[in-house]
Amino acid sequence: MLGTAGGIAGLQSAPAGAAAGLGKQASSYNPPVSVAKKSVLTWNTAAANSKLLSIIGSYPHPTGNTTRGIHGKTVTFGCIAPNTNNGVATVFQGFCQGAQARLNQANSQKSLPWKLKLTGSADSGSVQDTQNTDIIADVDTTKDFGLFISAALGPIGTNVLESQHVPYFGDFTDCGKNSVFGFDIDYDIETCAALESETSDKWLVYTDSFMKSYVKPLGIRLNQVRYAGLAYDQGTLLQYVHILESQIKASGAKIVGNSTSLPANSSSTVDLGPYVTPLIGDNPTVIGIYSADPTLTARLMGALQQAGYKGNVSAACDASELSNPTVAAEIDGCLATSIENGYPSFGGKYWAVLAKEARHAHQTLNQGFIHGWFEADMAVQGMEGFAKTSKPLTSENLINMMNNGWTYGGFGDVSAPQTFPYGKYNSSPCTALARESASKKKEVPYQDLTCAQVIYAPLS
Repeated sequence: MLGTAGGIAGLQSAPAGAAAGLGKQASSYNPPVSVAKKSVLTWNTAAANSKLLSIIGSYPHPTGNTTRGIHGKTVTFGCIAPNTNNGVATVFQGFCQGAQARLNQANSQKSLPWKLKLTGSADSGSVQDTQNTDIIADVDTTKDFGLFISAALGPIGTNVLESQHVPYFGDFTDCGKNSVFGFDIDYDIETCAALESETSDKWLVYTDSFMKSYVKPLGIRLNQVRYAGLAYDQGTLLQYVHILESQIKASGAKIVGNSTSLPANSSSTVDLGPYVTPLIGDNPTVIGIYSADPTLTARLMGALQQAGYKGNVSAACDASELSNPTVAAEIDGCLATSIENGYPSFGGKYWAVLAKEARHAHQTLNQGFIHGWFEADMAVQGMEGFAKTSKPLTSENLINMMNNGWTYGGFGDVSAPQTFPYGKYNSSPCTALARESASKKKEVPYQDLTCAQVIYAPLS
């Protein structure tokens, strides 16, 4: 697994006494936004691609003539997202509505020679068999050209999508050469271990953007950060935690503890104190909560507060939760963390566009809607690029163009660019953080979307 080989020499960890005083890392500290607003975000996409190809040699180039879901000038897509987990609403609600809104915008602007149609959406819940059944139904029954899919609760049946040559856009654990038809600018690509496995543990690629974005407003060194994680005992999630924490350690922070036996969701009515108290004894300055269940996240934060924790918490919190006074009190101070895109609290003309899109769709501008919109934006921009080639539209022609050095342009200062095939192995090196404020009933700026660096590390 990541971080166990010897190629990260020279990256230092924090001394054991680094958390003697929280100082600026206390959860009550609200630093000013320190990054000047930019009209467009940039990072060296060409260099990232060039280095990747020098290591892997080439990326697959599938052949075929698949036109499933193309009906004259209309191209159809499906959408699957885990809106609920064991009946409890997740942070992914609104994903399909966001994708629909972006397709509607493309159609109204007539930016493509095709009309893009979303044939329907499905709530896959927390049951993987349901998700796989939904995927098979979309491919075999609805016969869509492509699929928008959020699968952050676990693996998906991408073997079906790959074997049937279905372009898919979203959040999923498959990556590298196992997701030739898949494009992911969401959380799971951040912890892809494909380069390590494909090179027999010779190369590792990661970014230091999360830690750089966390410490920049604080004005502290990376080796002053003491990090600990809270997660539930689920294989795919634990792998995600392990890889992400390896990257955090490689950035220079110290991993001081973990608790990975949490109940899977908020319907498990247990006392959370025993899960969090030992972690506080490890003296972390920031704790990461790995949960897609907003209620469980809020309860964990409440338990941390009751146990006397005063440091920061990074979790999938959302401003929409602040409307409930009880929940707001629990998540007050939570550092919402996002790779690839920022938060509405930073404002500006690009966020104004997205807010308008959400209103037209009768949706709140939450993380589910935002991520769905950007996944569809990537598909739209890819098809806009392909339309300039004058080649006939097939799934193979589209993805071969996108996998051959194509760069998703992002969206102003809201969503970062991503390039492929590098994007099949790692996220863009760009992260944003916002702090939930119970008193203001909204997210307040912490660190706007900031791009750091991509790091390729030889492991042998």
